[in-house]
Amino acid sequence: MSKLKDHYRTLNVINEWDFANLNLFLSYTPEDYGRGSHGARWQVVKARESTDPTAPWYNYGKKTFNVFSYTTGDSHANAKQRALEAAKLWASAKYKIKEWARTPYGSWMESKFVKRRTAELGKPQ
Repeated sequence: MSKLKDHYRTLNVINEWDFANLNLFLSYTPEDYGRGSHGARWQVVKARESTDPTAPWYNYGKKTFNVFSYTTGDSHANAKQRALEAAKLWASAKYKIKEWARTPYGSWMESKFVKRRTAELGKPQ
């Protein structure tokens, strides 16, 4: 764990949900081969709100952008980037977000909020 995330943990900011503080974010979930398996995907997430009311039950109301590399013959990294760009484009249009920034947890949020939130939480001593 990084020093920054260790510092955030002392402030009870444990993950991207805590960092988001009810704001919209893009979250990556790698593929899972367990009983409830799913493919790799980016999801548009907002606490207490469905970002896709018509989503199938297994996406839990979140707008989902699947990472398909096996159908294109492309690398997983390229497919992951394409799916992220599609998620950003969709969320930018729907939620009027102009600029995105990566959070310390690997998720993506509106740039202005990330700057404000990181300033609010401070840096480790």
